[in-house]
Amino acid sequence: MKNIILFIFLAFSLQGKSQNMFITSVLPTTVPGGININLQTATGNGAGYLSNSHTVTGNVIELNVCYWFNDTLPFLTFQNDFFIPLENPVNLTIIVNIILSSSTTVCNNFSTPDTETVQYNFLSNTNFSFNDTVKLYPNPSSGIIYVQGLDAKVNRIEVYDITGKTVKTKRDSSGNSLNLTDLQEGIYFVKIETEKGIVNRKIVLRK
Repeated sequence: MKNIILFIFLAFSLQGKSQNMFITSVLPTTVPGGININLQTATGNGAGYLSNSHTVTGNVIELNVCYWFNDTLPFLTFQNDFFIPLENPVNLTIIVNIILSSSTTVCNNFSTPDTETVQYNFLSNTNFSFNDTVKLYPNPSSGIIYVQGLDAKVNRIEVYDITGKTVKTKRDSSGNSLNLTDLQEGIYFVKIETEKGIVNRKIVLRK
């Protein structure tokens, strides 16, 4: 009986640790023979890249990227490139799944804390060129932040603290400002999901 209780406790503890990794950017670009997907992630736990796999079904690409995690290590960010070979130029739907593993050697599919879907035109990189022009200002800020250079419809804006916890979500795409005055001083990550892709920026709040 004690062993069963201990197993349940450990399972719930690990489940809590597994929710801290999130996708901050998915940037596909056309390269000879296919596309390259630049994936940026962040986690409030320690973690490390483990493996990846992908499937191509028609015009849908599903990319699974596995990381091991360890809550005794500090906050980390990752940037990885994944080449997907393709023969026929098409408009693509790209689904990226983050998978966490409690094993550091073999991906055991412990949990899937974040998933992002982006649309991409295989023949053009212009869909994602706007990412370099988007600015959040002022930075550092006392709480009111303005978005500059975003020429795409915004589907959602999410703000994360350094542990990976979502502290604010905005689904209203109108306006070009974000009110963070209710948050404490510190470092935050702003993820802007648009019809053209994802823009991620770091913001420092100082009151």
